Amino acid sequence: GRGTYDSETGEFLGNFGIDFFMDKLVDILGGSYTDTGYAFLADSEGVIVNHPYGSYQMAENSTTNISDLGYGLVKADGSSSAIIRDYDGTLRIITAKRNAQSRFTVYEAVDFLSIYGPTVLSVILVFVILVVCAVMVYRQLTALMRWQDAMNVRMQEALIVMSAGASIGIDIQLN
Repeated sequence: GRGTYDSETGEFLGNFGIDFFMDKLVDILGGSYTDTGYAFLADSEGVIVNHPYGSYQMAENSTTNISDLGYGLVKADGSSSAIIRDYDGTLRIITAKRNAQSRFTVYEAVDFLSIYGPTVLSVILVFVILVVCAVMVYRQLTALMRWQDAMNVRMQEALIVMSAGASIGIDIQLN
């Protein structure tokens, strides 16, 4: 339990504690499992109490510690996060928050694409548009340079014809 004190005098009044069945807590957290993420609980030693992957869940004969898994990469401060490849191969963003009194930690795992998917899609789309624009500009410039080369050849030919006509005395009028 936890010591309880009078808020005005600071006098010790007694201890306060609560019994809570772990299976009820596991049921509550089990309700957090969705298509895009889940939450789970680890005790003060880092032993996973509940988890959607049955092999990680605490059982009478087996336990799994977060330090043995990618979850151990995240600090349990509520603001740090880590990207891991989870038990099912999915990239997930993990955050964790430790309760100071109970020292239990709640971990939250959310699919990477559910958070960053729109950003990744936007970056890919912008890149494709950029490549298409670059190809179009390249093709237009190439066509313009070919046209310019053709015009230069025609002008050279016209200059030769004019030079030849002038040397034999033909008067060329340009309209």
